[in-house]
Amino acid sequence: MFAVALFSLGTPVDDEARALADDLGTTAYEERLRLAAGLPLIVRTFAEADDARALLARLRARGHGAVACDGRAVVEAASRVTIRAFSLGADGLELPGPPVPRSMRYDGMLALVRARHRAEVRTLTTVREKRFSPGRALLSGGLVTKKGTTRQETQTDIADEQVLYLFPESGDAPWILRERSAQYAGLGPLLQPSSLQNFLTVVTELRARAPGAAYDERLLSVRGIPSQLRRQGPAGAEVHALSDADGVALLAQLTAIWLGRLER
Repeated sequence: MFAVALFSLGTPVDDEARALADDLGTTAYEERLRLAAGLPLIVRTFAEADDARALLARLRARGHGAVACDGRAVVEAASRVTIRAFSLGADGLELPGPPVPRSMRYDGMLALVRARHRAEVRTLTTVREKRFSPGRALLSGGLVTKKGTTRQETQTDIADEQVLYLFPESGDAPWILRERSAQYAGLGPLLQPSSLQNFLTVVTELRARAPGAAYDERLLSVRGIPSQLRRQGPAGAEVHALSDADGVALLAQLTAIWLGRLER
């Protein structure tokens, strides 16, 4: 999968909506709605690299800021370095492990991309009940008095948290700081009462300690990022999570490429 993303427009929105519609075989109305959701925008994904390069060339020829990447190169969520326990060292961000201690030097940080993960979590629970059944009691002479029934209960929760992707200049896999799963004791005297306050404190400290790293927070507000449905859950319950985390990760990777291109 090869993704092409648009980061800045060199022509009016209406003009680009018409041009994109011609490129993609859609309508100007559809493309105007997508552009109105905000940039950056993943314009299209392709199975072949040549198709992605052709669209990228057309976008740049119209004066737009655009980049592309091989989506397969985006590290899967399970293998990203997730920051849990950490400390702000003198020279870099330190992770004590497990599995092993790691560090990322402040002067080796290419980009800090702040974003938001959104998910709609729907839990379907099967409830088994037994109710008194006069008919069963009569037929069984009182030995069986209850009839088993089942019903489903649905609970819907909206999950929303901020995340920070840290991209190293080395090109290694990005680290990700999740607002609610990080352990903030390493902040010491900077520790705040809430997870959001602590998350923002880390962002502020990293920006101050890594002045050479580009910073971008447009993914906090951009809309229309594709979501994926996952099913999981224990016995007796089924959990459907519609999450945009994978789409955000891809767009964060494209953002880092864009920021790195601006720095050169």
